[in-house]
Amino acid sequence: MQVSIHNHIVNFRTPFSKDFDLIQKYRGACEASLPYNNTVDIVETGLMQKDKWDFWHIDIPFSISTDEAPALTVNNEHIGANHGQPGGILLYLPGHDKTLADIGSLWKDTEGTVFTLFYVFGPSVAFVSENIGPSETDYHFKDHIAGQLLHFKDAVHTDTVVPGKEVGVKWIEPVNRHTKRQIVAYTNGLPKVITQGAICDYAEIHEEYDVVNPASMVRALHENRPAGGYTSIPQAMGDAMLRCRYIYRIEGDGTTVIDFSYEKLQDVRFQVAMGAMFQEKINTFGGGIYRCIPKTLPLDTSEGTFDFSRPLSTAPGPFPKEKFVSAEYWKNPASPPDRILDIFRDAEGHDRMSFVCGYLPVYDGVPKKRIPQLDVAVHVVRTRKAYPFFMRGDLSAMHGIAYKKYFMPERDNAFMYTIPAEGKTYIYMDFFTNATLTAPLEGNVRLYEKSEDITYEVKDGILSASGKKGYAVFICE
Repeated sequence: MQVSIHNHIVNFRTPFSKDFDLIQKYRGACEASLPYNNTVDIVETGLMQKDKWDFWHIDIPFSISTDEAPALTVNNEHIGANHGQPGGILLYLPGHDKTLADIGSLWKDTEGTVFTLFYVFGPSVAFVSENIGPSETDYHFKDHIAGQLLHFKDAVHTDTVVPGKEVGVKWIEPVNRHTKRQIVAYTNGLPKVITQGAICDYAEIHEEYDVVNPASMVRALHENRPAGGYTSIPQAMGDAMLRCRYIYRIEGDGTTVIDFSYEKLQDVRFQVAMGAMFQEKINTFGGGIYRCIPKTLPLDTSEGTFDFSRPLSTAPGPFPKEKFVSAEYWKNPASPPDRILDIFRDAEGHDRMSFVCGYLPVYDGVPKKRIPQLDVAVHVVRTRKAYPFFMRGDLSAMHGIAYKKYFMPERDNAFMYTIPAEGKTYIYMDFFTNATLTAPLEGNVRLYEKSEDITYEVKDGILSASGKKGYAVFICE
């Protein structure tokens, strides 16, 4: 594997085929790469010819993304990652007198609600109300300004604010507070933190950050206002309510295994977590992109009924605009959908490349632990993205492993891929035609799960499985 860093983008190059290497580009892994709350986020993936060495271009693009980092849901709102807290009110006020020095100042509307000025840029000024929820952990913010805003405390420029048109905004900058961003290269099992690049066996991105309680952030924005005012838009202040930790491990074959954990530091409603998000796919080979979500029943939507148990075209037209794969659409209530398969086909209808994203049955992801908390497995949207949900419920902590992988199909309508994690190798097979898939084994293999019409045997160190429709999962250790 080769790791290179250019303009704060981290590039991972791994072998893919006899002619091409896989390129995966991440941002947010370097301390100086992005300001404010932007977290680790995959930017672009694709193939580069093996005889190319610049790292920066891609010969065959697979995907792009500006929304990869997983966000949490707290008090019924997405927060963390690239999601700010809703409740800000943006005003477009050409000719206003406010400057950065006024950030953190207090204002009152005609109903007596106190607002804090938290953003100034050009003709735009943004305010957020005091917390009007029952407590600082069950917070809520006023969604409008009543009448005008009169100066109450600590502004440098005190002209009355006449709102005009109000636009609700999320607090993009001051939500996350990073405590670690590192790139670690491993050679012969030995780790080395890198800042420039490396040739290694595999590499990891280590990321840790706190999600700041928005109510405490509003309070701290005023309490921490320096004499004379701020000279730049301040970053996250206040009390941490959630601690997030991610290890993105990029294996030598390009597999990304994401070890993630969340810890609740305050008594907030921590309801949903996603361990990995999808990338927006590019129709690379001209035959369309087909999506399969194993273990699902046909989905009823306003656009029609869609059966994702077999590959379904994601082309514009008949495709769900937005749909949650809730428990009523699981084939087996004890085995929720745990992975999504995207298939890139050429103009002749042949499968050229595949991408898979899902969860491993380890840690808190063990189905018997996850199922009681899980009522949504996947959120499918028309933009060729899909978001796997890990767990739902009032949780105090969470720990799981997600994965993403590009791989070459074994043959049309028959797919096999492996995921290494925690000293085991997970072997996944999916069948949509009559076929046999084989895998050489190192260690002892056991069946984890399969559909009824799949048969398999182990002979002379080779695992063979056959079927015409269904799936099988094995664990080798």
